[in-house]
Amino acid sequence: CGFFSKPFKLEDLMKKVLEVVGPEAEETESLKKKFEDRKKIIICSDQDSTALKLIDFLKSQGYFILQTHNAEETAVKLRQILPDFIFSQYRGGAAPSDSEKILEELPRFTSRKKIEFAVFCLENLDVEARKKIPLIYPVFSYLGSEWLIRCASDFIAKHSS
Repeated sequence: CGFFSKPFKLEDLMKKVLEVVGPEAEETESLKKKFEDRKKIIICSDQDSTALKLIDFLKSQGYFILQTHNAEETAVKLRQILPDFIFSQYRGGAAPSDSEKILEELPRFTSRKKIEFAVFCLENLDVEARKKIPLIYPVFSYLGSEWLIRCASDFIAKHSS
């Protein structure tokens, strides 16, 4: 049949699956359309337990979710599939955060597709820490996983077309 070297684009994989399954399978086109119609979201977080609650909820709502743990993994996923949304955990510190690194990469991809970006924090931020985050992007302060899910859901609803 064939193989793919990593990294590969999910669209290429779907084309190969359709090629292998063949045109006689009536469901393949509907499966392809169903995949293409789903909103795609990348969640960049090193806090697996918190991210998993958000991922589980969003999957239950029909979204296609990719989890990454840092800016480098996110850049690789961005090359594979253009998401509709990126949620990035803000981790403060002297070095540029993953959120800031992702923001630097984003313009390379937004010329092909609008990608909504939001930051979430797993701790309360003081005034100085908030100044480090670009104010043009929403910031969800963490008040528990239910609050994070609600903020993410509201953000998606507001920016879905």
